[in-house]
Amino acid sequence: MEGGSIGGDAVELVQLEDLVVSESPRLNGPDEEHVRRLVESEGMFPPILVHRATMVVVDGVHRLRAAERRGEEVIAARFLDCSRGEIFVESVRANVAHGLPLSLADRKAAASRILISHPFWSDRTIAAVAGIAHKTVGRIRRGLSERVAETPVRIGMDGHVRPVAGHGRALAEELINRHPGISLRKVAAAAGISVSTAHDVRRRMNLVGHADPRAAEGVGPGGGSVVAIGGGRGDRDGGAGEGTPRLSVRGPESVSLAQVIERMRVDPSLRFTEAGRVLLRVLGTHSLAAREWNSLVDSVPVHWASTVADLARELAVGWEEFAAQLDKGAGR
Repeated sequence: MEGGSIGGDAVELVQLEDLVVSESPRLNGPDEEHVRRLVESEGMFPPILVHRATMVVVDGVHRLRAAERRGEEVIAARFLDCSRGEIFVESVRANVAHGLPLSLADRKAAASRILISHPFWSDRTIAAVAGIAHKTVGRIRRGLSERVAETPVRIGMDGHVRPVAGHGRALAEELINRHPGISLRKVAAAAGISVSTAHDVRRRMNLVGHADPRAAEGVGPGGGSVVAIGGGRGDRDGGAGEGTPRLSVRGPESVSLAQVIERMRVDPSLRFTEAGRVLLRVLGTHSLAAREWNSLVDSVPVHWASTVADLARELAVGWEEFAAQLDKGAGR
């Protein structure tokens, strides 16, 4: 899986006093002998790697300590853009790739910490970051079963979401129970199983009365086909209240934005990726009913009205551009 984004090849001089050391994967801290050798070396050090938002040193603590002992005030650095939750992961990744090697104990401890913070990553993904065998990661995962969240799917090194052995059918059943009208192809894609397996799950559920039989053919209760986005059953009665934003479907029914977003929330490719969670939060924030927008209008002070209106137009332009890029990518 890809890591954070490094700001190109740009190198900047950073004040030592502005840097923070808090995410080192070395259990015993910096190696004093290595720092001493660096102090005695000649010339400038290669740039260290710094998290832009927090100024935490991601890679290069030994070089930083050596620069301090030399009495220097600045050090060359490249900046990394990523979430705070990814700082430790990127630190491990960088320290495994070059520099003074991490000990086996360091790498195992790092894998343990990553398992707790990223339980949805596959063993091979974590192994690649920590520099140990994937079977070792598996053993660590089992040993931390009380601390590592159990997830029905895992994200592999290629970024694809796959069900954990034995969980594909369980996930398919959960999706069908929550959204009876979802198509079998969508169930199969989300659960990482074949369409025939998804059909078998639905058939078994229908036999014991756990699913709407009409959903097997993708037909809504009013005779219209299910919504194209999200794959759920239409709701003629609205169910979301007067003034709720709605999307049209291929038939006489409609579905609310809130319902579509709720369906998106169960998609592992969105739930278990940072970008996906950000997208869901943004969509959730903007899917307000008409009466909620009216309430916001009434709450804006008169002296801020023009400014807020301008900001709303700017945001609208951003959404239009976002939609255009999505349409282009989808070939529409």
